[in-house]
Amino acid sequence: MRRLEGLLSPVFGDRALFSEAMYNSGQQCPVSRARPTPIKVATWNIGSVQTNPLEFSDDSDHRFTHFLGEFQSHAEALEASGSTIGDILSEAFPFSVRSSLLGNYRALGLPSPESSAEAFDFLAKLRVWSGFLSSKNIGDSRIISWPDRFTNVFGNGRCRPSMISCYTEELSPSKAWLDSWIRFMADAHIPTLSVEKYNVASPYRENYRAFSVVGLAVFDSLLIAIAERTSVDWRDMRLGRIKCVSQRPQQLVNYIVQHLLRAEDVIMLQEVSDDIQSRILSVDEAEGYELIAESNSSGAKQRSVILIKKGCGLEIDVAASERVREAMRTEGERRGLASGDLSVAVVSTQNDHPLLLASFHGDTNGRLTIPTLKVLSSLGLPLLVGVDANCYANPTPGNLAVVDFLKAVTDTGLYHTQPLTTTRNLRTPLQAQSAKTNGFDENPKDYILLTNAGMTIEKSSVDDGGSGGHSLPNLRFPSDHAIVEAETVWSPMVRVLRLLLWPLTSGNFSNYNAHLECPGGIDDCLTEDFFRDLAQFQATYDWAGRTGVSAALPRRDQLPDFTTAPTSTVSRYMREDLNLSQYFLTSIYRLCVEPYLDRLDASGGAPKCPAPLADIMLNALLALETRFEGPSEARELYQRAVSLVTAASEAGDSSVEYLLADWQLDTPYTYPALLGLAQPSPVSFSSFKVYVYEPPEDIFTGLQQSSLLCGMGQWGVEVLVHKWLLSNANRTKDPSDADLFYVPVYGTCLQTRNGMGLQSMTAEVYEPLFKWLLNSPSWQRRDGADHIFLFADGQGAYQFTFYDILRPNPILLLVEGRCPTWNEPIGDHLDVKLCYSPWKDIIIPGHTDHGRAMYMRQHARPLEERDILLTFHGRHGGVHEGYKRCEVRNALVSELSQYPDVSVGGFIGNYLEIKGRSRFCMAPAGTSPWTNHLYESFFAGCIPVILSDDFILPFTAFLNWSQLSIRWPEERIAELYPFLKSIPDETVATFMHNVNAAACWFDWWSDADDCSPYVAIANELGDRASRVKNLGVSQNSAAGKFWNTPEEIVRRAGKRRSRFHVYSEQPFRMLTDDISHDSIWR
Repeated sequence: MRRLEGLLSPVFGDRALFSEAMYNSGQQCPVSRARPTPIKVATWNIGSVQTNPLEFSDDSDHRFTHFLGEFQSHAEALEASGSTIGDILSEAFPFSVRSSLLGNYRALGLPSPESSAEAFDFLAKLRVWSGFLSSKNIGDSRIISWPDRFTNVFGNGRCRPSMISCYTEELSPSKAWLDSWIRFMADAHIPTLSVEKYNVASPYRENYRAFSVVGLAVFDSLLIAIAERTSVDWRDMRLGRIKCVSQRPQQLVNYIVQHLLRAEDVIMLQEVSDDIQSRILSVDEAEGYELIAESNSSGAKQRSVILIKKGCGLEIDVAASERVREAMRTEGERRGLASGDLSVAVVSTQNDHPLLLASFHGDTNGRLTIPTLKVLSSLGLPLLVGVDANCYANPTPGNLAVVDFLKAVTDTGLYHTQPLTTTRNLRTPLQAQSAKTNGFDENPKDYILLTNAGMTIEKSSVDDGGSGGHSLPNLRFPSDHAIVEAETVWSPMVRVLRLLLWPLTSGNFSNYNAHLECPGGIDDCLTEDFFRDLAQFQATYDWAGRTGVSAALPRRDQLPDFTTAPTSTVSRYMREDLNLSQYFLTSIYRLCVEPYLDRLDASGGAPKCPAPLADIMLNALLALETRFEGPSEARELYQRAVSLVTAASEAGDSSVEYLLADWQLDTPYTYPALLGLAQPSPVSFSSFKVYVYEPPEDIFTGLQQSSLLCGMGQWGVEVLVHKWLLSNANRTKDPSDADLFYVPVYGTCLQTRNGMGLQSMTAEVYEPLFKWLLNSPSWQRRDGADHIFLFADGQGAYQFTFYDILRPNPILLLVEGRCPTWNEPIGDHLDVKLCYSPWKDIIIPGHTDHGRAMYMRQHARPLEERDILLTFHGRHGGVHEGYKRCEVRNALVSELSQYPDVSVGGFIGNYLEIKGRSRFCMAPAGTSPWTNHLYESFFAGCIPVILSDDFILPFTAFLNWSQLSIRWPEERIAELYPFLKSIPDETVATFMHNVNAAACWFDWWSDADDCSPYVAIANELGDRASRVKNLGVSQNSAAGKFWNTPEEIVRRAGKRRSRFHVYSEQPFRMLTDDISHDSIWR
């Protein structure tokens, strides 16, 4: 406490900052005192509840989605045609926007007509899409976002006449609209932006005021001009969105009342507007809280606030709080911290410990997050902070990286809650931050932090309203940030690295994962208690992963017996959790394990307890490869772990034998293949050679994804087939020597892991790829008929808008032969369509993770022990909105759940064990005809019953599916139970034998050289390669396009100018260089 007063004495002189009671309490030593009550804390950035109805993509609003697609298409087409912003405004508005703005420069508060003209003329020359609406330069310089922040809503709820506000009157390219816009802006006040702090670029820097106001006018005008080109009734659509947005403030307050007030002792909110603050304080539940907030004298539109529950044992020292607040305000102004972003309060706890509370909103790029935390920490008081750190898992230059933030937090002496995803949204082009246009923001930004000496986090969680991975905000949840909640306790002298972020309650787990314990520990960081927590945590997480329980451990007798069968530990649930992997990497491996091993390497010593150290290293691999250094460093870490275990095994350490046995049954078994250290399969192909493309990085993003991350789940075939071909003995690196060409794109991973939609996949992945590919000699040789693409999802090749380019010639590896017609014109007539050509394409099975398959094999019982007739647990209309019209699943659950020997319904934790107890496993259609439930049946040893009339099965050339399965009509579910019940045991036994014998054909981790998906694919590709050779040279290649023509003429042939869009004035972007760009009409 004396340290704090010393730091603040330059501000307050010799005046006392804190009461003498607080000095005394800080010196007390708690002896024989009862365990303190946990402090329940929540932090939440609620800023997105403001006023732009079009800011975030919302796939539940089909008109809005349709409008966004057309809007962007028109903007891109205008750019491709060479039209500038000035051209677009001149065409759309029947008067001069420039003259109107210059004529009102005084009313708009602009410096001069000359500066206004300079700004307008510069912006008018820009390209509409890359130069303005999605420009990083415009966005980073805050040309639009800064004035929009203060004018979107101004005084008494008045809205700027703009598409991106809640303005409800007429929006049109008319003089009346622009005049109303000018009148509104004349009354608005836009504070001066610090161009130095925000590093505004030239020429905006030198003339910022004019550029920001004129830029906002151009932006609002441009949105209307482009919207007018769409076919959607955008005005009506927008009014509907405004109604939704206008309800969000009350939705937010209701959520705070229902989920936070009364339940939490301390609530820390960021980006709170005057309106929201007033609404919160007006509810009855708020009477039980005291509000701490910055005064509004600074004119800040939003601020951070703290709500402290009365009677919870936290007593506010008003005088001390105000003095710290003044000191931090002064320090914040010096450092450029935005007014209102930080709110602080000094309290004493129930045990008379002083505590500094802080609610903090880091700036957009997170540049001030770490400096501000260091200043708070330097005050010498124990800290409890709720923060939106604005840090990024995959940062662009200038943004704060999660790994740097967490390292700084730890270095500063603070604990942090787990780095779990708290933002998940996609910003549209119709919002003021152009640098974020179409940027998918999925990051672990929000944390609760507390002082490392004296306080611990007992448990923490993230609340997004049960959004289930959908974008935020949505109908269930009103903000674009999730809530982080935690329970903290005051525990003096505690210096143990906490591994568990929820409580490990009753039960003795010393026998579980005993090989991960380390009697006596290693050092102050790697203590005996730490390793005991690690062993308990592994067992707990594995059990929770299979049962769906994540908060507390079950009784001892509910857990599997790891003592008699240590190889049954299935850690896959932990190693496939990216956020948890990052915690192991940043908070355990980097801080404790790596320094310890480095010291031993330097001294030549042998490590103590190598098994748990190696396990920690493998737990950190996923985050290292996915979010941080990449595959090369991940390979090094894996090899370091293997070397550690190998040396211990050679020295006779039995604990690593248990670990190695676990690894064989678990996710680590897959790491060598996924990291490029081993072949996924020994299967080769002797009759043909394959060339695997490695296109330039600047035009191809598909391979920039994590092999470990993309190799998991039912879509992992994208990675495995690629790795198999890369490591194959008959791969050639000379394209002229190749029979076939493989084009590797992790497209389904990009969609499912990165949230990329149809438009972004088209623009960012496939358009640059095909522009490069179509102009390559290898493609032109046979018009792509010798090229292979793989699509691992039920929509087939429909990952990009011009996927028709793949239908005629290339060889497609597909999990689905009949694809849904979502969002396609043919969808008016068919719900599924044939999306493969049997003569050239190959249907392949989906991927089942190695750990999951091994677990099912372990729990597959013999026929006489199978006491369940049939089972299905998964998504259906009763538990998932997207399956409301999936009648086969709905009927399956409603018709068959009445029988005592049937187990059907939604997801349950022990489903894999239930499959092992079942005679028949249902494989019903889902949102498309194919389902991975079919292939999982083979690992569980149950007979698959295919309930999907349009499912096209793989490998029918040599597999007799009638001997492996039952295919039952979807519409006859009611008659299925008595039929299955009537099948004799002898017949069931024969089927089960055939299922077990055929399982290797669906096992992507099979090491057999005569039975695996790779064997089947190699045979099929051999057939395609022989047929492709007979096609001869394409007439579209350089050698086949012209003949009986002098070589000199061929060399100077040039590009054709004819365009076959004869009746279309629509501008377009060409993928091939065969057509002159002069033929693009404007």
